[in-house]
Amino acid sequence: MKGEVLLINPWIYDFAAYNFWMEPLGLLSIGGVLRENGYQVRLIDCVVSAPPAKLRRYNTWKIPKQIIPKPPLLREIPRRYGRYGISPEGFLKSLRRGPRPDLVMVTSKMTYWYPGVFETIKAIRSIWGDVPIALGGTYATLCYDHASEFSGADFVIRGEGEIEALKIADEITGGSSKIERYSLSDLDTFPEPAHDLMPRRNGSLPYIALLTSRGCPMRCTYCASRLLHPLFRFRSPESVIAEIERCHVEFGVEDVAFYDDALLVKAEDHAIPILEMIISRGIKVRFHTPNGLHASLITPEIAELMFRANFKAVRLGLETADEERLRVTGGKTSLDDFVRAIESLKRAGFTAE
Repeated sequence: MKGEVLLINPWIYDFAAYNFWMEPLGLLSIGGVLRENGYQVRLIDCVVSAPPAKLRRYNTWKIPKQIIPKPPLLREIPRRYGRYGISPEGFLKSLRRGPRPDLVMVTSKMTYWYPGVFETIKAIRSIWGDVPIALGGTYATLCYDHASEFSGADFVIRGEGEIEALKIADEITGGSSKIERYSLSDLDTFPEPAHDLMPRRNGSLPYIALLTSRGCPMRCTYCASRLLHPLFRFRSPESVIAEIERCHVEFGVEDVAFYDDALLVKAEDHAIPILEMIISRGIKVRFHTPNGLHASLITPEIAELMFRANFKAVRLGLETADEERLRVTGGKTSLDDFVRAIESLKRAGFTAE
């Protein structure tokens, strides 16, 4: 082994947070690449810790919340502010439980969740002092200057982080990885995310989150997808099915959540083959779309295939009921599209929950 890298998913600081089949997919993707190149990798997830004895429907559970003081700018909001995830004591205990790593990699999600990132890095420093820390993810990409100045990380990674993370690990440890094997324009060059690093329940993973593509061809004015993923790319349907089947067989996964920004774009070449293979192979898994589907792309054929493939929690994206605002912010859907999508889903057999 070249060295040990510790991956950390930081706390969420917010008024509300929900576990819609949450996984730190960016970290897990980096973990898969690091392991493929000989690094020892472990994960501490401050948000999705060990599953409780009793799970909710479709294998999710409530994220623990500890009430904490509101930041000054949020004091007038009449809601309780909290730290979501494990306790600070539990996190410090998890850090002390393992050896000092050669490198710590911390992810970040919503930009306004950065207080949880800062507190996580402070806690790491309190245990290991000058251990090298790299920060990536959504906040690090969209607020790069802020993260570089205030986070306390030694490295801040912009954009998709697998290749850059591997370069940093090699720099820290003196390793020499085969970086040239990977291409951000060809997602099939990357290994599967290291889902097995996630906490288990009775030896099984309750669920996984899944990306079959990265980016989005839409250019909605309110969305940062094109800044996070400038190129819109697909994985091959075969690689997607292989990941689902392996996680189901090896880890006992019963629920899979698609987190694509544009799952149904070019459906004839991508989503439809995936759905058809799920059906033909008899994969006994429940599927969900918590990130929302483009209503304008749901046809009667796709709705029928989704129902036959055992999709359960199907969410659609509708940012406003104002037609003019829909048009000027991107025009990806209309109220008529939304109604047609609902009608197609209902005819296929879906019901409101």
